[in-house]
Amino acid sequence: MASAKATGEKAMELVFKYEKKHGRMPERIYDKKLGYDIQSSGRKIEVKGADHGKVFNGFIIEESQHKNSDDPDFWFYRVLNVFSNNPIILPIKPDEINLSIPRIVYNATSFKDKNRPREFQN
Repeated sequence: MASAKATGEKAMELVFKYEKKHGRMPERIYDKKLGYDIQSSGRKIEVKGADHGKVFNGFIIEESQHKNSDDPDFWFYRVLNVFSNNPIILPIKPDEINLSIPRIVYNATSFKDKNRPREFQN
């Protein structure tokens, strides 16, 4: 099992390729601490990578990311199987997930629409 840092870096690399493939211009802004990792042609993208393929496993959303979720340009990109030959990228608008809210950390546990098309594969 890869480290969380290695998984995140690989996931961001895959999202860069995905965004370029779809005609957008990604820029890494992770170091600016704005609550998202990549800005791409107006999209503010928080990347959530996983080295497994469990789409509906929860992922951690920090308070700054939850605050951004009201922004119409904010997206979560769930990247599954990041180290495989067949990773899957799921662009998700925040209103498509259910958030359970303990104190400062938010756990996104499920999508409202579990029948999303698989067109988002890389």
